[in-house]
Amino acid sequence: VTERIWVIWGAWVYQQVHGQIGESQSKARRAMEIAQEGGSDDALLVAHVMLLQAAFYEGRWKDALEHGAQIERFYDAEIHGPLRDAYSLDLMVVWYVHGCQAHWMLGNFQQADEMRARARAFSEEIDHMYSRLWVSVWSANLDLLNGDFAHIQKTVPAAIQSSETHGFDYTARLGNMI
Repeated sequence: VTERIWVIWGAWVYQQVHGQIGESQSKARRAMEIAQEGGSDDALLVAHVMLLQAAFYEGRWKDALEHGAQIERFYDAEIHGPLRDAYSLDLMVVWYVHGCQAHWMLGNFQQADEMRARARAFSEEIDHMYSRLWVSVWSANLDLLNGDFAHIQKTVPAAIQSSETHGFDYTARLGNMI
């Protein structure tokens, strides 16, 4: 089951980043069907991460939060930490960062700040460089939404520089956009 999820995930990522949202939604739903048929918690976790991101990028904030709650239910750091290498960053980090932004979009500003703090603390705790830089840059979007330009100027340039040093083009370019 888990191997089938990763194949679907690869197609989903391709469609998601190429703006083929309808097709990517279909892949995310298919991943959930496979996970539910197989009964694998690992597969359910990955499927919920896919559905979280699909909902987030479509602006379905409440759906994103519901999938995030399931990610928290299935995630076990000891078991799922090694998935960082396959996914490139920690799956819980994906939830925390997108969750904080979804909360902000729904007007839950305190919850947004709390989730961002969790994202930052967790990314430091796991000591995974790409996850840490991804959190630093993505969570700066919350600073942008809050108009906290001083914090952006204080943190994002260092994240960009570190991203460039480590060859992480995505986080460097996202940081440059912010």
